[in-house]
Amino acid sequence: MTTTRMPPLAFLCLASVLCLLSSPSLASAAKRHYVVYLGGHTHGGSSATEADLPAVTSSHHDILATHLGDLERARDAIRYSFTRHINGFTAVLDEEGAAQIAKPPGVVSVER
Repeated sequence: MTTTRMPPLAFLCLASVLCLLSSPSLASAAKRHYVVYLGGHTHGGSSATEADLPAVTSSHHDILATHLGDLERARDAIRYSFTRHINGFTAVLDEEGAAQIAKPPGVVSVER
């Protein structure tokens, strides 16, 4: 069976649309879904073992917690962690939170 890889940008766009369409929390005008893209994984994408994946999700919580000030708030804000082919996550943030998370050098982009 052959598989084709979706380009990271196309995957991020698709993930953003799916998160927005499936979210019941869109009634809140102050907070919106953002995709935080961190680039590639150090484990090399498809060569990741199942043991690597929780560590990736945990690192996403830690990154967001540094900006939200609390690990529990970060866990509540993150809706999905990309753990295999790209490194990033979707989170419900306000504009200020999105601007703050976009500042560190390890963050490639933050898109609504």
